[in-house]
Amino acid sequence: MLRMIPIKPFEFLSTQGNECDDIEDQLSNLFIFEAIHNAFKQEVDHIFEGRNLPHYLRYPQPPVIDVIQVEEPTFYTPLGAILTSESTIDDIYEVLENIY
Repeated sequence: MLRMIPIKPFEFLSTQGNECDDIEDQLSNLFIFEAIHNAFKQEVDHIFEGRNLPHYLRYPQPPVIDVIQVEEPTFYTPLGAILTSESTIDDIYEVLENIY
């Protein structure tokens, strides 16, 4: 039998993983700024052009998250059709051997 458990909004919003972090703040600022910029393009561009503003007043940029170095693959696996059915365990193993 199902039992109803009342959840208060504050409990839901303050659970681990739902709290706002620095990256979410930066993204929110960027989206809000882009919306204002789209509505008032000339005015916003006039504010930011040719001025040496402190870093916290500059045009918002998207946050950089774990930039990964680009590497060329060391080998290529040719892809093709797998003509084995997966109706039995042995067939599934054969498909996996074909892939890997």
